[in-house]
Amino acid sequence: MSLALISDPSTKNGTAAIKLALTDCHSPQPQVGYIASEPDIDRRYFTQTKQIYDKCGVELSTYIELEAEFDDGAFQHLLTLDVIHLSGGNTYRFLFALHQRHLLPALSDYVQSGGVLIGVSAGAMIMTPSIVTASLCGDVNSVGLTDLSGLGLTSFTFVPHGCHSDEEVDSVRQFVKEESVRCYLCRDEDSLVLLKGHKQWTLFGKPMLVI
Repeated sequence: MSLALISDPSTKNGTAAIKLALTDCHSPQPQVGYIASEPDIDRRYFTQTKQIYDKCGVELSTYIELEAEFDDGAFQHLLTLDVIHLSGGNTYRFLFALHQRHLLPALSDYVQSGGVLIGVSAGAMIMTPSIVTASLCGDVNSVGLTDLSGLGLTSFTFVPHGCHSDEEVDSVRQFVKEESVRCYLCRDEDSLVLLKGHKQWTLFGKPMLVI
């Protein structure tokens, strides 16, 4: 599998993690698609992400939203691209829409078939077994999501935008104990990448494994 879990792609380490994940593409000029966590009407966040990929010498070519403007034909095209980028945003709303559209199996098959999946913040949490940790970074479950199961591509959960203070680590440690999960607590400059054929994750910054 080719996976990248990123807290903040605009940081030096976040961009470096994207560049490493892109090396797993078969094409010298990879095509990247983008799934928005919620409608991005003026394409503000899409444009910001496109600029990051431009700096990596790669084209971010396809935008997909999951709510009123969802286009299944465009989504099927997305599955033919080298890389899919899962955006940040409200994790509950993002996962709710993916469940409503029944898209998780297709994304899982995409990864198993050799596609590169890059998740940022909410997108990274969705790549794990469960988004149960979303509450730790301030997300509110305003959509009433009851099934918190994600793609299950990792053996751990993920918390972005941390600070690694003693108070925060103690809080996360208590949380993972109560939920019986393992968790990587990441600051904005921390990311993790798993390349095809590798068992060990490449760490950027100092992601903290809390068990």
